[in-house]
Amino acid sequence: MGAVLIYVRYLLHHALLEEAAHMGFAETVCPNCHMHIVASGFCPNCGGALTAAPSAIKRARKPRAEAPTKART
Repeated sequence: MGAVLIYVRYLLHHALLEEAAHMGFAETVCPNCHMHIVASGFCPNCGGALTAAPSAIKRARKPRAEAPTKART
């Protein structure tokens, strides 16, 4: 029973990471608290809006690199 629970948690974790990559999360620096974060709309540290940031900060964002996937044969 414990092994099934761990396996389901593993699957859910990787599914959520994959979904986050498709949602447009980006690595950036918060203009309010200057923390390096991975977020899309708001800073998880201070709650500052990232989408209302000046365009210079928006241009500095890097898209999050997706984890390499196994090639299907």
